[in-house]
Amino acid sequence: MNHPLRYYFRGRENPLRSDEIVDGEFLSLIYSSHDPFVLLIDHDDLASLEARILGRGGLLNRFITYLVAFISGKVAKYRITYVGPDGTILPFDKYSQWRVYQSGKTEYPISAIEWL
Repeated sequence: MNHPLRYYFRGRENPLRSDEIVDGEFLSLIYSSHDPFVLLIDHDDLASLEARILGRGGLLNRFITYLVAFISGKVAKYRITYVGPDGTILPFDKYSQWRVYQSGKTEYPISAIEWL
């Protein structure tokens, strides 16, 4: 119903009941309060889950509010780091992202995930 190459999301014809079984080894649950929308994505492997988190539609996107990762049915805690202007490794802080965006810095170069 919602192909990844579309630029918009269509609502479900039948809302989820909340008792559906969700299966998948690597899942991401993405919420955007901007549009708003929620996406649950089943990833083939850990690398594709990491690519989603760090990619254009992931947590570094200022319009994405939350991105929860699940590995083997459990919430997988992670931290994102990126290389600062002076070459230091800095932690990504979602809550201060708007202030950083207003300053003109919207990129987080050489970002990485550390699983906690």
